[in-house]
Amino acid sequence: MSEDGCKPIFKTIQRENKAKSRDAGRPIFEDREYVEIIIPGSKNERPIRPVRDEDKERWPDEYRRFKEGQEQASEGTPLEQWPRMTRSRVYELKAVGVYSVEDLAALADSNLTNIGPDARELRNAAQAFLQPDETGALKKRIEELEAENTKLRANQKKTPGRKPKEAA
Repeated sequence: MSEDGCKPIFKTIQRENKAKSRDAGRPIFEDREYVEIIIPGSKNERPIRPVRDEDKERWPDEYRRFKEGQEQASEGTPLEQWPRMTRSRVYELKAVGVYSVEDLAALADSNLTNIGPDARELRNAAQAFLQPDETGALKKRIEELEAENTKLRANQKKTPGRKPKEAA
């Protein structure tokens, strides 16, 4: 996915080479690389065109996977894995090219109307979901410090002739 949220699907399409067909007196087809550009939140805009050099530069990982015959899956957290989503809402969003929580979080203002009246709230929730969990990080750090403190106290008790300092 690019910074603008667009996602490519690279494919090979067979097209007739009219000049070669005319010269051979029979249909001659060639495999040509095309890209379908999915614009999350857009109902009707899904351009399909021949692959250009700038497409390969814009989406190098996706193009590499296409050339290697790998699946060109949407990256990020699938909508199905986000507890906030109902099954029917997932289908609605996928119908307009939104496949992941990241797609939803990056949705352009101009495409919000295509996903329903709660679009802005849903996008904000997706953005919040993707923010690092500071409370979780803090809890983990507190647990680490408590474990270290327990270990220090245990070592202090093991050292003979040493008394713990009293707090003043």
